[in-house]
Amino acid sequence: MTIPRPFQAARRSPGFTLIEVMIALVVLLVGLIGLARLQVIGMQVNQAGRAHTVAAQLAQELAGGLQRLDWDDGQVAPTGVVGSAPPPVFGTLLASVGSGSYHTWSDSTPIPGVRPDSAITERDADGTPTFKRRWTVWGVADGTGRPYGGRLIAVSVIFHERASSIPFEVVYYVSQGNAGVAMANAAAFN
Repeated sequence: MTIPRPFQAARRSPGFTLIEVMIALVVLLVGLIGLARLQVIGMQVNQAGRAHTVAAQLAQELAGGLQRLDWDDGQVAPTGVVGSAPPPVFGTLLASVGSGSYHTWSDSTPIPGVRPDSAITERDADGTPTFKRRWTVWGVADGTGRPYGGRLIAVSVIFHERASSIPFEVVYYVSQGNAGVAMANAAAFN
């Protein structure tokens, strides 16, 4: 028979105490809250990147459509003074231009190969398109005012990200040449 020892230290049972478990859960919770915040930030950045990509695609698409139009088409007629000095920088965020010095996109005057606003799914709360497209055309000329036979087209797409009302802008430049002037110049050298 064994005699119990009243003053013998109690042996600790294997496992964790309730305080250790609570501390571990608090540390885990803080880490999970940080990860959840990172997930939200990642989704916002992803949406912003998508909006920038769509704006750049729309600008490139419109610039290409304008570049392919006939020289005499009114949509690529110079919107400012034809001259040797380029116009001021085009774009709402970069510099201000007068409302008569640019064309605004309208589905009523489509450009071949360019998506109409009705085909773009992103809309603002009031139902208007999120991406506002416009362009200006500069007729290049020499110092005497004679046209060189080329134009500079600047396309602007203004938009905002879904979670923000701050406007952003993509500006895309292309040139358009006049095949008639090029052929006349080529014939002059023969």
